[in-house]
Amino acid sequence: MSRTIVVIVNYFTSKHVAKGLHSLRSEPFDEVIVVDNSVNDAEYNALIEMAAIEPRLRVLKSDTNSGFGYAVNYGANSANIQDDDYLWVLNPDVWYRAPVLSTLRSAIQSHRYDIVSPAILYADEPDKYWYNGGDIDHVTGRATHRDLRKPAQPLASSHGTPPEPVTFMTGAAPLFSGRAWNRLGGFRDDLFMYWEDVDLSIRASSRGLRMGVCTAAQVRHEVGAASGDRKGMSPLFYYFNARNRLLVLHAVVDPRWRFNPRFGVDTIRTSLMPLRREKGVRRLSYLRCSVKGTAVGLRPRAVNTANAPSPASSQKHFRLRRAQP
Repeated sequence: MSRTIVVIVNYFTSKHVAKGLHSLRSEPFDEVIVVDNSVNDAEYNALIEMAAIEPRLRVLKSDTNSGFGYAVNYGANSANIQDDDYLWVLNPDVWYRAPVLSTLRSAIQSHRYDIVSPAILYADEPDKYWYNGGDIDHVTGRATHRDLRKPAQPLASSHGTPPEPVTFMTGAAPLFSGRAWNRLGGFRDDLFMYWEDVDLSIRASSRGLRMGVCTAAQVRHEVGAASGDRKGMSPLFYYFNARNRLLVLHAVVDPRWRFNPRFGVDTIRTSLMPLRREKGVRRLSYLRCSVKGTAVGLRPRAVNTANAPSPASSQKHFRLRRAQP
């Protein structure tokens, strides 16, 4: 019999995890696995208290912050996902009211999709889309969200609507068929944060896997809460965004992209992003992080996660142990 496994990565977001678990309570899942990357006793104990109330919750504690991709893969591997299972990767800062999981599973079963996402709305602006499908430019690597900040359709009007095909699947709330997850081998695990979903989307497309957004299911996203910055902009964001774009393109796209003028223009644009988005004294310090990320990304063989702005939080190698409630 097929199972539905939910994997959540926690990084000082236990309060958000509690809210997400409340959303999941009436959903048809078999187990929620929370991989705790906080390396903090208070966070871990808060999750263990939740596990005492919710018997379907299992907590895995990491000895160091492993990054998003590695943590998701670890959680999924601990569940031994089979081809007929379902895996829902859920950001801790995602929550909802109307049932979602059953609608997503039906989209995979009835419409022969391999990976589907609900439409995602801003938590603080629930009438606007954050993600309603997305596309990837394979030259620049840029992933765009369709209908970003545009008015969201009422949920009732979308009932029964088949999924819309996408080429970019955000990592905020994708549901994978077990077969698709196993074919992909999970997320790339050495990026630490950002661009794991772009990499996975490009690999999924290259393998002929069908990805779609299910507008008949909606969740809300407290953007930036899971990364520790409510605006989503921090020194780590600028460093890893610039670096990982180049690492992903180097690994999964035709190498001739380097000679395309659009690539060069977008590389400069990405490096200088802090000048457009930041103000005050942090503008130049954030610019240094972005330029450093670009320099490292252009030399992929020299990549070392310890070169990031926060070395203590970006170690690549770590040990995980299963925590018992």
